[in-house]
Amino acid sequence: MLHRFASNIEGIELPRLFTYPFHYTPHPLCRLAAEEVQGYIASRMEWHEELSKGKMFGVLIAEDADCASMKVDISSGSTRIEELRCAGDLDVKSSSGSMVLEDIVCGGSLTLDSVSGSVRLFDVKLDGMLTVDSTSGSLMMERIEAEGNITAELTSGTLGVTGPIVGRNINLRTISGAIVGNFLTAE
Repeated sequence: MLHRFASNIEGIELPRLFTYPFHYTPHPLCRLAAEEVQGYIASRMEWHEELSKGKMFGVLIAEDADCASMKVDISSGSTRIEELRCAGDLDVKSSSGSMVLEDIVCGGSLTLDSVSGSVRLFDVKLDGMLTVDSTSGSLMMERIEAEGNITAELTSGTLGVTGPIVGRNINLRTISGAIVGNFLTAE
């Protein structure tokens, strides 16, 4: 998930370099970010059962320049990006695991590349185009608005669409699998 700090961090100086990860004192921004993530996780009642089985979370602190554009690379595991506002382009890559992008507003385009696993796009609004390329798994799209073209390709699996899906041109393709859905609107 991508979140902005809820707390005021203006007086906290950024670290100059990485420290040795096995013997160090965490930077104040890391402590604050971990506390905020812990609070967020505790507030998600639907996750309690899964969390009781044991789950590890990592926290990465990134600096943006008014979110002109963002690039997110995920090697494995479940990823959830929600309530993200980005003035430019958003590029998301995942090699395996599930990925959910929910309540995303981008001033540019969204490019999503997933090797395997499930991908769900929900409530996405773009000033540019949407391009999704997934090798295997499932791809579900719901309530997508793009000023440009919408292109989604899934090599194998199910590509599900519920609407409305609005774009200049809509191109959905699966090589080995099924496309199911409704509410497509090409402008």
